[in-house]
Amino acid sequence: MKQIKFSDHAERRRKQRGMSEHQIIEVIELPEYFKKMPDGRKVAFKLIQNRSITVVYREEENFIRIITVY
Repeated sequence: MKQIKFSDHAERRRKQRGMSEHQIIEVIELPEYFKKMPDGRKVAFKLIQNRSITVVYREEENFIRIITVY
């Protein structure tokens, strides 16, 4: 898997919502739902321990940029 980089916004939201980096990576690697947006962003969703986690990200050439999580 490519290196994961969190935007400042995504890192703040991850911490505010008590999500681990491991959970975010799990959502990207094994989503229950996945959608490509027209602007190139990708949205992945997964239920982890009865908690719904959604990750919005963009896949760049050498890394994955996490835009936000909720």
